[in-house]
Amino acid sequence: MKSVLVFLSTFNGEKYLRPLLDSLISQEGIELNVFIRDDGSKDGTLDIITEYASNYSFIKSEFADNIGYAKSFWSLFGHANKFDYYAFCDQDDIWDNNKLYKAVELLESQPDENLPLLYTSDVIAVNNDKQVLNDRLFGFNGILNFYQSLQKSVLPGCTFVFNNTAFNVLSKYNGYMESHDWAVYCIVSAFGKVVFDGNSYIYYRIHQNNTIGKSNVMSGFLKKIFRFFKSSKRSRSRFAKDFYECYKNDLKEEYASAVKLLGYYRAEKKKLRLIKDKRFHGVIFKSLVLLGKV
Repeated sequence: MKSVLVFLSTFNGEKYLRPLLDSLISQEGIELNVFIRDDGSKDGTLDIITEYASNYSFIKSEFADNIGYAKSFWSLFGHANKFDYYAFCDQDDIWDNNKLYKAVELLESQPDENLPLLYTSDVIAVNNDKQVLNDRLFGFNGILNFYQSLQKSVLPGCTFVFNNTAFNVLSKYNGYMESHDWAVYCIVSAFGKVVFDGNSYIYYRIHQNNTIGKSNVMSGFLKKIFRFFKSSKRSRSRFAKDFYECYKNDLKEEYASAVKLLGYYRAEKKKLRLIKDKRFHGVIFKSLVLLGKV
């Protein structure tokens, strides 16, 4: 039976946390371990975590200051001993009891298990009453090449399960990230393999103020236009720069050159070179490069 460590970062999650934790402890076919980092909650989240941790020895926790969800998740790497697999978990989802087993089963079936491997899947969208809104929310096979992964994030971290080899590579990174799941996808894409499961074993809660999964073509287009004119954090190039500095001696040459170009295109005045680079695609992406907002 394979051991899996689930990373969970919580923040003011008392409304949804119990169903999530109940679905975690119901996992079958694996040796379950859970580490929870609370990111400065002000509601009853801490009491719920304390209750579950006292009742289940495989649940460990720490209560810390608010640093944001991405850094909070990444900081959990420092608490891990060697497990066979690792997974991310969001506080408001619900998992089928075979969610982790199915992920491990698919990863174990890969021909080169020594590679960094990342499992991801689609999700079943539900509302606050647990009514199914969409049984395949993203409708996408989940696989991007490395260059595409640097440009966009496509699937949520709550679906992610990765092996110990991937964990060791990921643990080296300590730079900027907009989101922990995007960083994981990029890094594993560079050094290993992303595996997509067309089946869904996770109920992904859609909140009233969350429009994901409901947008049509026009609204999606308008959102892209809005992001185009919105002030940019230049998250892609900031991440690429730190990614390059961390892994430049380990990346294969073509990947290293792409990451360096994206990370330093403003400082080295290489906008046109990046726009013309055939490894990167998309009118919006190239327009943002021209404006220096990537």
